[in-house]
Amino acid sequence: MCLKNISEMKKTDDDIIVYKFIKVCGKKLFTPYYGVKIKIGKTYHSEIVINNGYVNLPFKYCGNILIETQTQDYINVGLHSFKNYEDALNVSNNYVVNWNKKGIIVKCIIPKNSIYYDGIFDDGMYINNLPSIVSNTIKYVEILN
Repeated sequence: MCLKNISEMKKTDDDIIVYKFIKVCGKKLFTPYYGVKIKIGKTYHSEIVINNGYVNLPFKYCGNILIETQTQDYINVGLHSFKNYEDALNVSNNYVVNWNKKGIIVKCIIPKNSIYYDGIFDDGMYINNLPSIVSNTIKYVEILN
């Protein structure tokens, strides 16, 4: 999961409510991309890594020679979440259809005084341009479905 079109670094003045798609395996919960085991009620921390060089589509070609691409900063390491429940649900449904895995949506909080970036989600395959956040701290609060 990558966050594109990232904002400047921000610090939360208050808690921010966000939503995460979580993979279910038996009675255990895991993040879908890195497979980190999580527990409801627990707070997690991560570094945030900003990379450069994400290639935006479409490419411009002359014949079969690539003549123009665009690059921009992106974040692939950090605690990714969605701003909207519906977007998290959309990703969950897509994950179930394409990967035959069960997923749930969890309400989370990015706690006051956390570092975060706004941007858009891009999984590089199925879903793009969803308003998202990457933060250095997140608390898993409640299973919603």
